[in-house]
Amino acid sequence: MNSGVRNVLVAGLFVLLAGYRANADSVFPGAEWHHIPASEAGWSEAALTVAHERANALHSTALMVVAHGVVVVDWGDTVKRTELASVRKSL
Repeated sequence: MNSGVRNVLVAGLFVLLAGYRANADSVFPGAEWHHIPASEAGWSEAALTVAHERANALHSTALMVVAHGVVVVDWGDTVKRTELASVRKSL
């Protein structure tokens, strides 16, 4: 796996876990993902901007942050399939 892809995945996982808080308001997405503003979900706009800049520097194809079943932010083409191999070993 490309080290850039691995770095983006690890950074995305870190951002996701750092901002995760269990919540009774969590929802399971249906056919469509619901989007909410990052600040409304309790996420730092500044930290997400840094993550976005890092993802761009690594030439990532897409990144999506989901908290409690809703999309906080997504960049790139999150619908397009991306061929990845051995991702689980990296994490």
